[in-house]
Amino acid sequence: KTDLLSALFGRETVPLLAAGGAPVTEEVLQVLNTYDIPVYQGYGLSENSSVATWNVRSANRIGTVGKPLSHVEVKITDDGELCLRSSSLFAGYSNEDPSSCAIDDDGWLHTGDLATQDVDGFISIIGRKKTLIITANGRNVSPEWLESAYRTISGVNEVIVYGDRQEFLSGIFVVEDIHQASAIRQAISAYARENLNEIEAIPSPLLIPHSAEIMDRLFTVTGRPRRKAINAFLAQHENLTA
Repeated sequence: KTDLLSALFGRETVPLLAAGGAPVTEEVLQVLNTYDIPVYQGYGLSENSSVATWNVRSANRIGTVGKPLSHVEVKITDDGELCLRSSSLFAGYSNEDPSSCAIDDDGWLHTGDLATQDVDGFISIIGRKKTLIITANGRNVSPEWLESAYRTISGVNEVIVYGDRQEFLSGIFVVEDIHQASAIRQAISAYARENLNEIEAIPSPLLIPHSAEIMDRLFTVTGRPRRKAINAFLAQHENLTA
C-alpha cells in the first residue's frame, strides 16, 4: 500500500481527493475505496457560488453527492427537481439567459437537476429534468444515470440513451472495437438483465465504432451527449446502411 501511495501521490498518506463538476461512477469510487483511497464527491453550481452538498471524511456515502452544507437548505419537488436555498445564492443574471436557473418568490433556486434524498440526508443526482425521457407507456427515465451505468460494460466507450414516446428505450453505443460487436451486445443484454429493470433495458443497441469524428458530432468537448444531434445522425446512418 505504501508503495502504491508513493507512486500515485509522492507521499505515504492519501491527500484529500474531491470530485465534482461531472459524476464519477459508483463502481470507480468503490474500487478506489478498496485500496483505501477515498474520493469525496460533491455537488454545486455557479448560481450557488459553487458547492452546495458534499461528502466528508466523517460521512462519506459512495454513490451520493453528500449532505447539504450547513448554510444550504434543500427540497425536492413532486416531480423530482432539486431546489436550493442558501445565503450564498447569487443575486441573479444581468441579462436574460434561456439556460438559466429560476429563483422563485420564496427564494428557492430550481436547479433543473433530478435528485433523491435518503433518510440520512444524503443527496443523489439522477439526471436532468429537461432530458427526462417519457416512454409510450408513461414511464419516466433519466438517461444520464443509465448512460453512466452502461459505460461500465467492457468495450463500451460512450453511450447516448433516447426513446421519448417509444415503447422501448434505444441507445447509441460508441465502442472501441466494432469487431467485438456480437460479444458487446451480449454483454449489454446480460448487464441489463442482471442490474436493470425491464423499462431500462435497451433491446436493440446501435453500436458505432469510436472515432474523433463521431465524438465531435455526438458529444461536447466535456463529454456531454449532443441530444439534439441524434435524429440527424440516425437518419444519415440509416441511409448509409440501407
